[in-house]
Amino acid sequence: MVRVPDPPVPLNLAVEVWPAGTEIVRVHSLARPPSAFNAAPGLARFRPVTGTAGAVVATLYGGEAVEAAFAETVFHDLVPGARRSLPFARIEQRAVSWFELTRDLRLAQLHGFGLLRAGVKASELTDTPPRTYARTAPWGQAIYEHPERVDGIAWMSRQFNSQRALLLWGDRVSEADVGYRSGSTVALFMGTGLELVSDIALRAGFARIDRP
Repeated sequence: MVRVPDPPVPLNLAVEVWPAGTEIVRVHSLARPPSAFNAAPGLARFRPVTGTAGAVVATLYGGEAVEAAFAETVFHDLVPGARRSLPFARIEQRAVSWFELTRDLRLAQLHGFGLLRAGVKASELTDTPPRTYARTAPWGQAIYEHPERVDGIAWMSRQFNSQRALLLWGDRVSEADVGYRSGSTVALFMGTGLELVSDIALRAGFARIDRP
């Protein structure tokens, strides 16, 4: 049984800077613009977070490279050892897009010494399964309310732990700050996008993609 501790008070927060010009990658729904923030109240690792007016703060998830972006979405709760195929439903309504930050972003560091400073282990927070999200989401709220007023959170992707995933808050980061690369969006269900998915899925341990 995974035990997720409460965020300590006070929270000793390490902050890292992602400088302007840094590339980030996002896998997102084809039904939404590539740089749109998500204001839905759904439960995830570090959300929902509510602002001072009590409204849910919109978020944007991504990764520092394409593998982390896929790991946090398409492969998010799949276990390659338990199944040999990737459901086509995971990709048929999704696309991948590339961005280049237009300003420096300050992110809470929940990896490396950042975890040590916060008094928590990866196995208790960032490397936990979705069933723990009701316990991990309060960490997002605590970090959002921290006096450092960071722009979001960075941690090592659970499914691809050699790259960082990130979450940004829409009331502190704008779509312009994220810097969408015009024309970079690729649908995942066909052509170049499907080739990319197939390559990464094979590397992740999925032998094939289930076709409809």
